[in-house]
Amino acid sequence: MGIAVLLRHGHSTANAKSLLTGRLPGVLLSDSGEQQARDLAPAFSALTPASVSVSPLERTQQTARLVFGQREFINEVGIIECDYGDWSGRDLKELAEEPLWRDVQSSPSTVRFPNGERLIDMASRSVRTVRERCTDGGVHVFVSHGDIIKAVVSDACGARFDDFQRIVVDPCSISLIAYGEQVRLLAVNIPITGAAAALEGIAKSDRGTVGGGGGTA
Repeated sequence: MGIAVLLRHGHSTANAKSLLTGRLPGVLLSDSGEQQARDLAPAFSALTPASVSVSPLERTQQTARLVFGQREFINEVGIIECDYGDWSGRDLKELAEEPLWRDVQSSPSTVRFPNGERLIDMASRSVRTVRERCTDGGVHVFVSHGDIIKAVVSDACGARFDDFQRIVVDPCSISLIAYGEQVRLLAVNIPITGAAAALEGIAKSDRGTVGGGGGTA
C-alpha cells in the first residue's frame, strides 16, 4: 500500500495580493509562508518518505527546501500548477466578474482557460502522477498547489470533479491518501498544529484498517 502526503506550498506573495498567478515566474513565499514551512518541518521528523516530488515553481521549491532541507527531490511537472492562460497574473476579484468564473466554480469539467489548460486535464495528469508514484508502496510526499491537491483529493473520495471546488486546502496544510486495493482518503487540510500527530500515525500504521479506523493517537 502506498501513502500520498500532499503538501500545499506556504502562503505566497501572490496569495497576499489575491492574484491568480498560475505558472508565472517570480512568485515566492511571503514572510509568513516561509515561517509556515519552518514551523511544519519538525512534523516530518517521524517520517522517512520513499520520495519527495515537488512542482517546479519557485514557491513549491522554497517550501520543500525549508521543510526537507538538503534531501534530494524529484522535480515533477505532473503536479505543476494549472496553466491559467490569459487569466494568469490577474486579480481574483476582477476574475470573479468574468462570465467564465461561474463555470470554474460550478462546472469545472467544462472549463478551458483562455489560451490555457482544461481543468479536467489538470486533474487527470495530477491524479495519474500521484497514483503511479504510490504504486510500489511506501510513503511519498508531493509538494504542490491548491487546485492540484483538491483534484487528487476529489478523485480519492470518488467525488464528481465538478464538486472539487467544495474542498478546502490551506497553505502549508497536508492531506493524506492511502492507495491499495481500495483508495482511502485518510485526512484533508490538516493544519501545521496537527501535522506531527497525523504523520506519526502514518509512520506507525500500515493502514490496513477495516471500518472507521482507530485514529492516530
